[in-house]
Amino acid sequence: MILSFDGNTYLGKTSVIHALKKRFPESVVREEYDTDPGFLEGRTHLEKQKYYFDLERKRQVEEGEKRLVLLDRSYLSILAHSYAVSRIERKNRLGETVGLLKLQRGKGWIIRQQAAVFFIQPTGDGVYSDIDQKGGEAILYNRQYRSYIDDFYLEILRMLSKEAISDQRCLNRIYLWKESRDRSLERLIRWMERYRYSEKISDACEGEDLFPVFLSAVEKILYKVGKQYD
Repeated sequence: MILSFDGNTYLGKTSVIHALKKRFPESVVREEYDTDPGFLEGRTHLEKQKYYFDLERKRQVEEGEKRLVLLDRSYLSILAHSYAVSRIERKNRLGETVGLLKLQRGKGWIIRQQAAVFFIQPTGDGVYSDIDQKGGEAILYNRQYRSYIDDFYLEILRMLSKEAISDQRCLNRIYLWKESRDRSLERLIRWMERYRYSEKISDACEGEDLFPVFLSAVEKILYKVGKQYD
């Protein structure tokens, strides 16, 4: 199973992934999206997104790999960023990125997840002090930007509630992370164990991935953004 973790920065995605690695030692962790922010200075939005899609190609899952793969971010994070920038700049940046996504997908350069975890930031100001301690790009301090990132994932959840959230065969393949960390981690582990070790569920979900339904939802979001800013 390929399981992706997406959402706002500094909410504990990497910490959760490494906690799961201890619980599922056979798992493989893929986390190659981080880079030196200075490397992208002065580049256009499209150039920046192409850079991250190229990183996606470099971290592809090897063909025939049967282990549990934990993705620290997926193509959805690239799309979420473009959506948030579109809302802030009032210009349709998401359309460019969707075009790149389809190009990369056509070449087989996108990792397709069978399940996903969306991290939604908690209420309160604690997360902003965490950013200050860790050091981040200026846009990460922008409350509006972070709110739009959440909106992107919540919009996907709303659009796919019938296909994904209520798909009992695959045990609600999208898991929303918004509770206290300890409680959520315990629930996520139970969810993964049921998903991985139930023969009935494994058979039902064999070979399935979320890319088609995610792309469908993103295209609907793109249509709404396009009507506003094109």
